[in-house]
Amino acid sequence: MEWLLRGLGTLGAGLLLTATSGCASEKAAGCAVQFSVYDARGTPLDFRVSAATRADNETVNLLGTSSGRGMRASGDSLYYPATAVNGLRIRATLESADGRRIKKDIPLLACQQRATVRYGQSDSGADVFISSAEGHLTGCTLKGDWWVRSMPMFGTPDDSTAVQGYVRREDGFFRVDFPAGERLIVVVGKDKTPVKVFAVDVTAGKKNDLGKVDLSGSCPK
Repeated sequence: MEWLLRGLGTLGAGLLLTATSGCASEKAAGCAVQFSVYDARGTPLDFRVSAATRADNETVNLLGTSSGRGMRASGDSLYYPATAVNGLRIRATLESADGRRIKKDIPLLACQQRATVRYGQSDSGADVFISSAEGHLTGCTLKGDWWVRSMPMFGTPDDSTAVQGYVRREDGFFRVDFPAGERLIVVVGKDKTPVKVFAVDVTAGKKNDLGKVDLSGSCPK
């Protein structure tokens, strides 16, 4: 009986060590950045993280190596320990089931992050340098400093630059030029106050007519 109790005690200690080790491993990679890929119109696409390297040196593999500090990939997410949250800039390779690949850079600035990626663009086939959208603001007296600004709805900070538009106060006409055809967030404002926010789909190589944008009920004083 004594040898049985000693054996059970040894087994219990082994189980305890195993459980503790597992929890420590989970804690070590408890942070994550989720990558969400969309087409130009905002339809979600199924891409998974297949590789991760340093952005400044793609020969440094960060998955499953000591240099990766415990990083691992699962589905559309890259997991990393809290000790990696120090501004390290990584380059993630995202891959679809049919072999399409995207590489995106992102700095690790927080324990929980999300990065969106636009794949492809909405294109009419015309050979153009920029895309543009035009419309008319209505419903408010357009006196003072009115402005229009747009930005891609999806994308990492490097490719999501906001673009300033032009507003003609006499009749409310406005125009915004974009580097690509995609889904955009447009903000209309006066001075330091946003007045209206809306989403539009812009196609490169064609006239994108946004029509009348009614600001009624939101006019700043």
